[in-house]
Amino acid sequence: MTQVLMDAEAEEAAVERIVDALVTRPGDGPFAVVGIRRGGESLAKRVAHGIEARGRGTPALGMVDITLYRDDGFGPNDFPTGGVTEIPFELTDHTED
Repeated sequence: MTQVLMDAEAEEAAVERIVDALVTRPGDGPFAVVGIRRGGESLAKRVAHGIEARGRGTPALGMVDITLYRDDGFGPNDFPTGGVTEIPFELTDHTED
């Protein structure tokens, strides 16, 4: 039996809460959003779009591949192939002091 943890409406509300929490925090520095490759890419893009839609500029967007750091799904003779990490901006430009 499949249990639905969050339907599409609840998922959208959760993304909206994340975006609201980010854009209402103090400070006006530039935003950067980094997602985890595969499942987290679409979430990162949705959060970045939400930030932009609220007039806070277009966030820098990057993706990190964590394949080599996972401990599930690999047998003793399986060797995972790492994907591509893309962070096309300076992280230090997007940190708080």
